[in-house]
Amino acid sequence: MNKLFNIIFKDLKRDKSIYYSLIIVGIISLVFGLLFITILKDSDKQLLTNHISTFLESVNTNEYKFNITTILLENNIMAIIIWILGFSIVGIPLLIGILFYKCFTLTFTVTSLIYCYKVDGIL
Repeated sequence: MNKLFNIIFKDLKRDKSIYYSLIIVGIISLVFGLLFITILKDSDKQLLTNHISTFLESVNTNEYKFNITTILLENNIMAIIIWILGFSIVGIPLLIGILFYKCFTLTFTVTSLIYCYKVDGIL
């Protein structure tokens, strides 16, 4: 186990600037995701609230079926694309864009739930 930690820390020390830049991109996208809900117009906020309410009601009544094989297939395809793009210099901006998109959508989703359901959205 100590060997594994030594390898990880050695890698962190060697590529420190890369990790810092990726963390900065992630933090910037998190801030954008947080602030995006304030930029939306009232009609868009109402549409977002209706969409989230409809989706959660359909999940509660089992009208919306989650197909686990489709979800796993999509995630595996994305993982393979990221892995292939990691081999080339051309893929670096695309990978940074994917990181930005994933962090932004995560934060916007959580912020939207909190906006729609206030304290109940947190719980």
